Amino acid sequence: MPAHDYGATMSSGAPPAADATETDRLLEDSLAKQAETEQMGSATLNQMRGQTEQLDSATVTARDTQRVTKEAKRTLSDIACSILREKLVLGGIILVFLAIDVYLAYLLIKNKGSFSK
Repeated sequence: MPAHDYGATMSSGAPPAADATETDRLLEDSLAKQAETEQMGSATLNQMRGQTEQLDSATVTARDTQRVTKEAKRTLSDIACSILREKLVLGGIILVFLAIDVYLAYLLIKNKGSFSK
């Protein structure tokens, strides 16, 4: 079985110095790609954090809107009840005045146009 020299270069006859510079270049490229990937990952993480904050803010705004809408609905219901109450009171007053008018008309007819006897 042939002996392997694991420290030897695997290039096809290139001098060891050329292999070393090629390895250095590849290593530098790898480190540059790794740094670029880290920067992209960091930027992506920051963007996702910003989006999370936006979603949290939107959730708070939506809850506030729901609360305000419920309050507005309650207020409108109270106003509708007040209007109905006022209509009933006005209707009662109109009925009282109508009854008084009918009674006065009856007295006028009974006393032939005079309120005194």
